[in-house]
Amino acid sequence: MKLIEFQGKELFDAYDIPIPKGELVKTKELQLKTNLEPPVIVKSQLPFGGRGKAGGIKSADTEDEYIHVCDELLKSELKGELVNAVLVEEMIDHEKELYISLTIDKSANKPLLMVGSEGGVNVEEKAKKGVAKLLKKHIDPEIGITNYLTKYICRELNISHRDQFKEILEAMYHIFTEKDGELVEINPLASNQEGLIALDSKVILDDDAEYRHPKLFQKLKNEKKEIISEKKSEAEKIADEYGVSYVPLDGNVGLISDGAGTGMLTLDKISDFDGEPANFCEMGGKADDEVIERSMEVVLNNPDIDVLLITLIGGLTRMDYMAEGIVNYMEDNKPKVPIIIRMCGTKTEEGKEILNEIGLNTFDDHSQAVKKAVEIANKG
Repeated sequence: MKLIEFQGKELFDAYDIPIPKGELVKTKELQLKTNLEPPVIVKSQLPFGGRGKAGGIKSADTEDEYIHVCDELLKSELKGELVNAVLVEEMIDHEKELYISLTIDKSANKPLLMVGSEGGVNVEEKAKKGVAKLLKKHIDPEIGITNYLTKYICRELNISHRDQFKEILEAMYHIFTEKDGELVEINPLASNQEGLIALDSKVILDDDAEYRHPKLFQKLKNEKKEIISEKKSEAEKIADEYGVSYVPLDGNVGLISDGAGTGMLTLDKISDFDGEPANFCEMGGKADDEVIERSMEVVLNNPDIDVLLITLIGGLTRMDYMAEGIVNYMEDNKPKVPIIIRMCGTKTEEGKEILNEIGLNTFDDHSQAVKKAVEIANKG
């Protein structure tokens, strides 16, 4: 579960991580008054980053300016989402910004701590270009955050308030382990003469751990339901109507697979070849020509797709049926993007013959098909 900023900061506050004084204004019908003395920051509360660049974070130096900014944001739409709440916070003067995150390194099967000498966007790119320094350290789950580690980080990145920095790291690690975190991030962590303070929060909790924290998850869900307007794309609406398993993502490689396992493998390979999947769509392992037609209608309804990748393994699914469904869709709709097909298994040769008749070739090798699709997508 991806938490909204104010939810993450409530967790931070519960673990004694310093945060700015703030108030949540949930709807434009509420009185737009604040107990905070301007200047203040007014931040749209939505479950994604990049709000500042999109115009969702504004400052106000006077009370009248605050009311205008708050009212303006609460009538706005950001990246297709209605702004139903803003977080109003005191303005914090600071000399330096840091980046801190805890996540899981799956290859090492350990928590990974990353601390950067600069906060903000593109932290890893800044480090690669030598503009900033980024330290990466694995955490031994049996030991946790050590004095040696915090001293080393503070020395390497010239961090002041070392005792407080250690307390913040320990608190983040406690949130990460005790609440089953997938990501706990502060970006930026501001530093001034008074100390360190978390200006933003990014927290993702493991959905599979809900049974261990039922009250917390229910509270978070209720808050998100009240604030986030459910707004489905046309593709999602069609998927609901047809009963197709479909999850929208942010990339441009459309994906259809005949089962969840094939789909997950393909998602990984798309990333391995530096591609970005536009969706996850699987047909349940035992599909027919009508199901793949519907799936193509759903996936190709996304205007951001530059290529459609169809990966099929014929076990319970017959490839001749799949081919007939693809041909039917092509004849009725004339898709404008290239279609890459990987096909193997039951009735593969018959399926290939059907597709060859309309000029569609198939791949036998899964990796080659994914690589070709990504190459097309990256050319736009």
